[in-house]
Amino acid sequence: MLKNLQFDDIMYKNIYRRSKRMNSDLNIYFSMAINGGRQKQPTGKDLIDYCKTLGIVLNEYIGKRNVLLHERKKFDIYSRNMAWIEDANIMIAEVSVHSFGVGMEIQKAISHNIPVLCLYDKIMLNGNEISRMLTSCKNIKLVGYKTNADAKKIISEFIESVIAESK
Repeated sequence: MLKNLQFDDIMYKNIYRRSKRMNSDLNIYFSMAINGGRQKQPTGKDLIDYCKTLGIVLNEYIGKRNVLLHERKKFDIYSRNMAWIEDANIMIAEVSVHSFGVGMEIQKAISHNIPVLCLYDKIMLNGNEISRMLTSCKNIKLVGYKTNADAKKIISEFIESVIAESK
């Protein structure tokens, strides 16, 4: 799917080439807020780095601090991201910061029967409500975490359960 897209940035070309070269059995799409707020960027980067030990993170760039500089370039972000989601085996979304884009990406994964894990920071939200669209959705697994170590354990358990169900 991605081979048909036009890329304007060498970083995206390199990520795609690397994912195809490594022939991983597990392609992960990691979703988190970009324009809505970057409060969880350090957590996102840590979780992406962890996910890279488990498979290919198709869009690892979103964990980078300067992602907004790259996302403001004029190219078709929507088509690129939707293609990456279609190439994914699973989606992991950090949903502590509200984001329309993350919601669209989750819906795309659901529509393609891609297992979705949504993580939220229990401490950051401190009793504030997570989106009701997520809490009422039966097609995702929504789990709160207190530390990055907790989130990594949840990710591992989710991936193990997806693999077990696919056998």
